[in-house]
Amino acid sequence: MKVFLHVGMGKTGTTSIQAALREGTEELALQHVKVVEELVPDVEDKRTYLNILQSADAEEQEEYAKSFASEVKKLSEAKGVETVIVSNEGLFGTVARIEPFLKALKSNLDVQVIAFIRHPSDWLPSAYAQWGISHKRNPGKVPTFEVETRRLIHLYKSIDDWYKIFEDQVTLLPYEPGSDTVAVFADAVGIELSPVEKRFLSRSEDAELLMRAVFNDQQKPAALPARFNRIVMNTKRKPIPSRQYYFENHFDKSSLEPLIEERAAVFDSYKEKYGFDVLALKSKDSAKPIDEAQIDSRLMDYLVHLTLAHARRLHKLENAKSDDSEAVETGTLKSVKDDLLAEINTLRSEVSDLRALVDRSEKSDLNNSAFDKTAVSGSEG
Repeated sequence: MKVFLHVGMGKTGTTSIQAALREGTEELALQHVKVVEELVPDVEDKRTYLNILQSADAEEQEEYAKSFASEVKKLSEAKGVETVIVSNEGLFGTVARIEPFLKALKSNLDVQVIAFIRHPSDWLPSAYAQWGISHKRNPGKVPTFEVETRRLIHLYKSIDDWYKIFEDQVTLLPYEPGSDTVAVFADAVGIELSPVEKRFLSRSEDAELLMRAVFNDQQKPAALPARFNRIVMNTKRKPIPSRQYYFENHFDKSSLEPLIEERAAVFDSYKEKYGFDVLALKSKDSAKPIDEAQIDSRLMDYLVHLTLAHARRLHKLENAKSDDSEAVETGTLKSVKDDLLAEINTLRSEVSDLRALVDRSEKSDLNNSAFDKTAVSGSEG
């Protein structure tokens, strides 16, 4: 039995591969292939197993590896599974933090590591769009393109970490424009895997990305993509910086080629140690100036759509507020009317009581007057 760890890199078609694996469950079962979503058995939230592994000490990590190996062997014995696939791009840069786990895994199973590698002039802009702008992880302003890519380029060194543990069990695959990543992956694993019908965009188009950069730049805490999706626009009436500021700080890629040349030794070592020439991969011209006119055109599309959508939302809110005000006013008037009627009824009751008292008093006076006349008449007679 073989266990394939598909570790990324991120932004190299991993979403398409994972979708194909999910949709091909029945097709893979016929080939005795099982896709496992987590490396830590019995985790309630499968997305958290990497956090669990990284926070565990060496002894705990080794136990997790043994537990995983045990579960895999049970799959082989009970269901005839011959190949297990775990796909998670989050694994790529975590080797140093889960090294005891990976070493124990290797000693208990036949592990094969698969990593897709992309030309840095393509990968860095894509990674920056994802983790520098859309998914701003740190508090404060959105980092500039130059600052963030200088940090991100260090991830290429993670390949050395994988080779130190797994040596010839690591397979590097090219991610190039126009290539069928799902087919390349399936061929490397030795399986048949149908492509996914839905196309997964690797990044937002530039007009939307610019809006995300503006929005997240104004968020003091970290800003997940869902925040922009939910709120869409900042409504605090803050001064709006010029878009040229964002073009210069977040879309100017003139530092890209010097950065890659500065780190040329890293990519040269790929050829020497692994026979893989990263810089020979096909690449788009990512360093060319952006098309500002095209972005301006799409920004206008976004603004028209959002303006109309927000106008409809505000209209509904205002109508709802008006309806609420009318309801409150109607309720208040009814309450006042009820109070007045109650007061009138009370007054009517009091007036009725007073009339009865007057009537009784008048009758008493008449009786007293007749008695007095009788008494006088009797005395005279």
